[in-house]
Amino acid sequence: IEIPGTRYEYETRVLITAAREHIAVQALTAQTVYAPKNETSRYRPIRDSLRVTAAMVSGLRRKE
Repeated sequence: IEIPGTRYEYETRVLITAAREHIAVQALTAQTVYAPKNETSRYRPIRDSLRVTAAMVSGLRRKE
């Protein structure tokens, strides 16, 4: 399955696609590993939140 997206909205697009395609999803724990001297998240609260919201709206508006 080709799923467009980058950064934080990609997970939202994957979950919407999985639900639409009736693909089972299982939550797993993943360790966060930061490179040396790069020990913080690059999440941009406003910009990335808008991208996630746009992915949700787009995915929910798209018909099967």
